Amino acid sequence: MASGANLWSVRATIAKGAVARVEESLTCALGGRECVLEGPGDRILAVMANALGDDTTNGPHRLWCVEILCAMEPDAAALARSMRELDAGGIGIEPRVRRVPDRDWSISSRSSSEPVRAGRFFVRASDHDGPRPSGAIELIVNGGPAFGTGTHESTRGCLIAIDDLAKRDRIRRPLDLGTGTGILAMAMCRAWNCRVLGVDIDPCAIGFARRVARVNRLHRQVEFVVGDGCRHGKVSEGGPYDLIVANILAAPLIGMAKDIGRRVSPGGRVVLSGILTHQGHRVFAAYRRNHMRLEKRVGLGGWTTLVLRRPPRDARP
Repeated sequence: MASGANLWSVRATIAKGAVARVEESLTCALGGRECVLEGPGDRILAVMANALGDDTTNGPHRLWCVEILCAMEPDAAALARSMRELDAGGIGIEPRVRRVPDRDWSISSRSSSEPVRAGRFFVRASDHDGPRPSGAIELIVNGGPAFGTGTHESTRGCLIAIDDLAKRDRIRRPLDLGTGTGILAMAMCRAWNCRVLGVDIDPCAIGFARRVARVNRLHRQVEFVVGDGCRHGKVSEGGPYDLIVANILAAPLIGMAKDIGRRVSPGGRVVLSGILTHQGHRVFAAYRRNHMRLEKRVGLGGWTTLVLRRPPRDARP
């Protein structure tokens, strides 16, 4: 895990239409390689983009914040070259560089036996006897016959997105599709102290998730059912949902876009993961056709997590 003394953040606010070019230029400069968007290596831990301002505003001129988390102090000369290149292309940026305390944001992804931190979440195995970070949201998840111990970039991207939402919004009715070990359902339960429904097509995964929830003493608040995504009766009965999380794969996420769009409430959000970086545009296109707007993107390694929002009823289309 990178220590708090070695975490650095580079942030720039730009128009939405310039996000991709700014991300590519800054990532290449800070990563010390020609192109690192598909695999940032050791220098870059995360690449994120957040929509700013009123979410009823849409279009290429809406402001976005691009943030890159670095494992070492950024190279000032490389950053300056990136700024000059962007300026020559008509994009002026004034990046803010700052040291990030470990208590604000930590990311780890070594082995399943080591604890993982993503935002305020601290995921550990039951036999971990090391120190617990102060103020962390703790989850106990052992390896088993299901996906989701927090070590994979797609799971960590979801945890970061959930943590970010928990800091600024209240969620009352969340749904976890493709729950695996139940880690994301339990994260939502911890973040908002609410009841959560988790669904997975694999009976073995559901059995394991129920045991994990009991270990975390969340079995009375988190319910797990075997079912094929949105088709389960409990999913229909429990909607609409103000947050739906689906950490699956790009192809099934595209196929589920219409069903998920029907079950998210106006103003509600959808967190999608299990998406390779180059698949992000295709996945988002499917959800945009179902009236979703991109609100945040978290890039870890070659994986992308998308945070989408369905506009409120009174918002202009």
